[in-house]
Amino acid sequence: MEYRIELSTAATPAAVWDAFVDVERWPAFTASIRQVRRLDDGPLREGSTARVKQPGMPWAKWTVTTVDPVRSFTWQTTAPGLTTVGDHELSSSGDVTQVTLTLRQRGPLAGIVGSLFGRRLRRFVDLEARGLIAAAEAAHISD
Repeated sequence: MEYRIELSTAATPAAVWDAFVDVERWPAFTASIRQVRRLDDGPLREGSTARVKQPGMPWAKWTVTTVDPVRSFTWQTTAPGLTTVGDHELSSSGDVTQVTLTLRQRGPLAGIVGSLFGRRLRRFVDLEARGLIAAAEAAHISD
């Protein structure tokens, strides 16, 4: 399964990036996340980990695999037979920041999980993208 959402905002890339990497605050602006606990300190970086609780889902440990500051970060979680990867990307052109979130699943159980939970997972990605943008726009306005 792969699902991607692309949205535009007038918020600056820096404001969007700040919302992206402040993962412990995500529950404040998206209904798709109940709780996030960073398992390390400091800026979000390659190797950073967090435990994430989403509605109706078990806790998942996410590990950051790549970071390109003010452009993108990718993290992933694994379970027996399944790897889930979340990409958070941004780019800008003029006064518009393009935000792209992608959720990919692979492994022997990806098809089954996609069939059972695909609709919910797509809704979670939509909620997350819209929440991140709303947080970035609120920060952008207050700057």
